[in-house]
Amino acid sequence: SGKSHIVAVLILWLCLRNPGFNVIVVAPSLRQSKIIIRKISSFLRYLPRHVAPKPLKTKIEFYNGSQIQAFPNNPETIRGEPGVGLVLVDEYNYVRDDNDLYDAVIFTLATTNGRFIATSTPVSRDSLFYAMCTDDDAFGNVSRHHVTYRDALEPKGPLKQQILEQIKKQYQADPWRWTREMEAEFAEDEDAWFSMSLITGCIDQNLEPIPEDFFLTPR
Repeated sequence: SGKSHIVAVLILWLCLRNPGFNVIVVAPSLRQSKIIIRKISSFLRYLPRHVAPKPLKTKIEFYNGSQIQAFPNNPETIRGEPGVGLVLVDEYNYVRDDNDLYDAVIFTLATTNGRFIATSTPVSRDSLFYAMCTDDDAFGNVSRHHVTYRDALEPKGPLKQQILEQIKKQYQADPWRWTREMEAEFAEDEDAWFSMSLITGCIDQNLEPIPEDFFLTPR
């Protein structure tokens, strides 16, 4: 609940606090990466204009030399970026070739002793994100934060119990989805023929939907 909001605040604070701080934001698609940039840009209206004079959809440059860039899921692009202080991978459990991306990120951050943040709605156990959340031997140094809908219920958060009860009834035929989206647990339908990792691996996140008016243009 609100993970993009919180991470956006953290990134903005780090950029203002540390001159020349370089941040890369990655997601399953460039469109999703730009959501984080848009969130950070929405905070800029509360700051003096000189802090970031010309924020763009994929890049924000600050007066102190810090910058935030939104990249598509491309390991080679990240490898070529110098002086990276933080990499955020949003919805990491939905990223294709997650191991290749992780290799590029870790070796890039190794030269700067940088920071790596991965956030996601849990989906597949056949993933590096699942290992990060559960494997104490390989990822025992990872700081883990698990937030469910209960942590966002009124009065602590905006979610209303009555509305959630109605939504839960709608998902009675698909309890696995409720478990993933609301309980933030790794849950796959045990009756499914194909694993979630196989299905998501067949999806090209960079394809853009065809506009509806494309089909309505008169001859």
